[in-house]
Amino acid sequence: MGKKSRAILWLVVGACLLLILKQPVLAEEEKSALPAGLDLKVGEGPIQVSSKSLEWDHGGHKATFSQEVIARQEDLEIHCDALIIHFNESDNDVTRLIARGNVRIIQADRRAFCEEAVYDRSQNRIVLQGNPVLRQGPNEVKGERVIFYVSENRSVVDGGESGRVKVTLIPEQGENGD
Repeated sequence: MGKKSRAILWLVVGACLLLILKQPVLAEEEKSALPAGLDLKVGEGPIQVSSKSLEWDHGGHKATFSQEVIARQEDLEIHCDALIIHFNESDNDVTRLIARGNVRIIQADRRAFCEEAVYDRSQNRIVLQGNPVLRQGPNEVKGERVIFYVSENRSVVDGGESGRVKVTLIPEQGENGD
């Protein structure tokens, strides 16, 4: 795989993984003991969410944070207009996360911007839609929709019916500027 292909892959994968998922480092024997597709966990640190409003639907097993939402976990930060967290009825594990409106996801030099970001644990995928823009340093990927298939470590950027995928890669400069 060439340098540019690796850069595109890292940019898309890195930006998609910003969505609240963090993959713990596991020994090979621990990985083989896990069911396929279930080796991703919510990061080890606490998730801190602040907003102007919170509606907790106990019967519907969901929490809706709205107005100036900021969610933080370790070095990951998500800003959005609304964050909806769906929980499993039996054990309160997160089953689905939806960030809506002016979504900004930040981690180190990686940034993702879109109108909606959805993590669906049952499908083990993350979808960014609504003019998603992914940036790492000066590199950028744009499309109509970005889907990251977590278990497959594979991303698809869709340009949509009337659009095109646009990628800007700035080559790394060597020591001599070449």
